[in-house]
Amino acid sequence: SSRTGDLADVLYAQGRLDEAEDWTKVAEAHAATDDVGAQLLWRSVRAKIRARTSAFEEACELALMAVGISESSDGVNRRAKARRDLGEVLRLAGRHEQSTAAFAQAVELYRQKDNRVEVDRTLALCEELAAV
Repeated sequence: SSRTGDLADVLYAQGRLDEAEDWTKVAEAHAATDDVGAQLLWRSVRAKIRARTSAFEEACELALMAVGISESSDGVNRRAKARRDLGEVLRLAGRHEQSTAAFAQAVELYRQKDNRVEVDRTLALCEELAAV
């Protein structure tokens, strides 16, 4: 179920929202309740999809649930990605101040892990937001 969540995320990144949605449903159906990675990933991807279709309330709820689930993980990159995805949802919802805060939290976590690629990616999202 984690791999189906990863596939959904890749499809989302390619703009293939319908296919990504389908794979979030597969991940949701097959994810064990104690599989933190799978549980947060399908929610994060679906949150971004909902935000892209202007279902902002549901999107924010799903993204916040994913962040909450990530708190039970010792995976720093996983926790950071959940916050970055929350930042994207908030950005799409026009909640720029909250989005910036979520991105900043993600950057801090990525720095703790010395994940320079994701630090740079997330900082680029912050710069895009600042230009808006």
